[in-house]
Amino acid sequence: MLAARIVTGLGVGNIAALRVYGATASTPKDRMKAISYGTGGYVLGISFGPVLSAFFTPLGETGWKMGSIYFNMFTAVAFVMTFVCLAACFVVHFFFKENYVGIMDENETDSNVVVPNYDLWGALICIYLFMIVNIIATNIEVMSTPLTTVLYDWKDSQSILYNGIALCCSCIVSVALNVILGSTKLGKLDKRIQMLIGIVFFLLYQVFMYPWSFYSGPLDYIPAGEDTDLAGGCYQTYA
Repeated sequence: MLAARIVTGLGVGNIAALRVYGATASTPKDRMKAISYGTGGYVLGISFGPVLSAFFTPLGETGWKMGSIYFNMFTAVAFVMTFVCLAACFVVHFFFKENYVGIMDENETDSNVVVPNYDLWGALICIYLFMIVNIIATNIEVMSTPLTTVLYDWKDSQSILYNGIALCCSCIVSVALNVILGSTKLGKLDKRIQMLIGIVFFLLYQVFMYPWSFYSGPLDYIPAGEDTDLAGGCYQTYA
């Protein structure tokens, strides 16, 4: 599982190439639209993961076995996404062609072209903000299943199903927002204001997740001799 996560992380790194290409293959007038649609497509792809997980929950933890291969609600998604990735490799290799706009070739010389200085502080701030976004997103991804198992007494299959639905809804909202930014006047709003609004929503997430005293409790515990395959709740060892 750890090796699979490492490989997945290497693949997700391609989002940087996507954004760079979206910026360099578009004109300044259409750049916001290109980046918004590209990011929206990326988020839409993320939403299919939880949907597939929810779709295969009827297989259960045991599923069925074909030779030495197990096909259940945990492994089915991996098999499907393997074929999806192979199809993506085929499409990129045979149909994708790089085409840049306004990029000077190393052999080109034009005394009228002035290349602006690199904005180091601006780049560092954007990198820092992007780190915050990914840290919070990773926190949600990692904590959602065990947290909902404890809070709502969901067993494993229920956690996968309901978290998949919740994350899918979240991704739909994100895709809609990217489309709005790319196709309406909101995308022309000052970028600092856009980033501040986004940071405020992340702060609200932290506020809601804080264990306030008025939240309901205490937590229920998993019955002795059972685990989260059969029942949800908190383990007795944490009492």
